[in-house]
Amino acid sequence: MRSTNYFAPFDIDVTASGIGTGDDALDDLLAGDATLRAKGGFDQSARKLRLDSASLRAAGAAASASGSVDLGARSLDLAFDLDAADLSAFSPLVGVPLDGAVTARGTAAGTLAQPQVDVELSGKGLKYDTYSANGLDGTIALDQVKDGYAPFTVDVKASGLSLGDPALDEALAGGIAIG
Repeated sequence: MRSTNYFAPFDIDVTASGIGTGDDALDDLLAGDATLRAKGGFDQSARKLRLDSASLRAAGAAASASGSVDLGARSLDLAFDLDAADLSAFSPLVGVPLDGAVTARGTAAGTLAQPQVDVELSGKGLKYDTYSANGLDGTIALDQVKDGYAPFTVDVKASGLSLGDPALDEALAGGIAIG
């Protein structure tokens, strides 16, 4: 007789190339290899996923996660990391020039529809179209929705800001802190 909490183990290690999505810009971004590795367990009767480790490397970025997802309760409890060392590869997808590097580390917990998310982020040499920042560091927290509102906290410091307008750039020369 099977116990009520039986997690069938899984261990996935897949590399794919030539991934086609139907979107030319996304297909170009994914033109190289994409590697997915994941270990954990799945309880089919309870509809619960235990993710011991998962990593995805594609398009010059790497993401990893661990934790659990309860599909029956539609909830999650995950920790994640993201490292995008060269944002310029994403320019065609976004439609404007991008540059720089971004890292993020955080957690997501609660319902799938309205999770609480806490993220520590850092960026260097950032550029979005005519806007740029030499550096960006801080935290962003999104709390669970209450009474129709999604409270959030942003505590971010940016330095070396440029808005593409010399007068504004001079006014922001000392950087800006939001928080």
